[in-house]
Parts: sequence; structure tokens; C-alpha cells
Amino acid sequence: DQQRKTVILGEGGFHASHVSFGAMAGIVAKYGAYIRFRSDFNFATTDLECDDTGALTSGGTGTPYYVEGSCRKTRLSVTGGYLHRFMKPLYGYVGAGYGSRVMAWETVDGEWVKNKDHSAKGLAAEIGVIGTYNKYALSVGVQTINFKYMELSVGIGYIF
Repeated sequence: DQQRKTVILGEGGFHASHVSFGAMAGIVAKYGAYIRFRSDFNFATTDLECDDTGALTSGGTGTPYYVEGSCRKTRLSVTGGYLHRFMKPLYGYVGAGYGSRVMAWETVDGEWVKNKDHSAKGLAAEIGVIGTYNKYALSVGVQTINFKYMELSVGIGYIF
């Protein structure tokens, strides 16, 4: 049947050191579209930037002393794209948008320094599948930000 369906999913994004949450909403018959929002609802403002060694690369010089274990991470993405029904219970999606991920370390002076080697912003791209059973939907996919940061996406929701 070519009846138009609406799919709503609550989602989680999983990286080895970071978890984010969000939602996806789409409309599809054979072809359709979706939008997605994901965040960890944390915020980190930084004036300084460093690399993996801790040496400052922007906003100052030298290597500050860091508070051991004090790390702040933020994650945000807004994407949209194409949704396609392959066969009755199986859908695929591919999309793009904007994303950012910041990892910041705290100095002993209380300043937050963005680690540029573990941060990314710009193009967010994603691909995945959605399986349905009755009115339930389960999604699995992957999302990347500038092909520098990647995370697994898993969602559960309804199709009606």
C-alpha cells in the first residue's frame, strides 16, 4: 500500500566516551523526508584551544596546567533528509545538516580549553535503517560530523 505514514522516534547517539539524545520525525509513503535533532544538553564555552598534548594552539601560548579528570563535552546536531520504504517493514534514510561536538579541559585557573583534536563542527551526515512491526519502529544508523567524530544511532518509536 502507498498510504502515507508518519514515524516518530526517540533516539540515543553512542560514542565510546559520549552519549546524546534526541528525536526523529518523518513522513513517508514510498518516498519521504525526515528531520532529526540530537544533543547532550550540555554547554561549554571556551576562549582557548589546545591539541592532544595540551599545548595551546589558539588564544595563548605554552601548556597550561589542567585539573586531572575535569573534562566537559557538548554535542548538538540538526539534520534532515530522504526517507525511503524498501519493502513493507523496512525503511532506509540518508541525510545531512549541521553538527558540533566539543571536548574541553579545565585549567587550574578555572578556564576551559577546547581540545581541537577531539572536537568537530560543520557538516553532519548520516545513514541508517528503520524496521517496523505493527505500530512500532526501531532504527539503527551512524552519524558523523566532518568525518572526524562518529557515533552509533539507535531509536525506538511509532509509525502510524
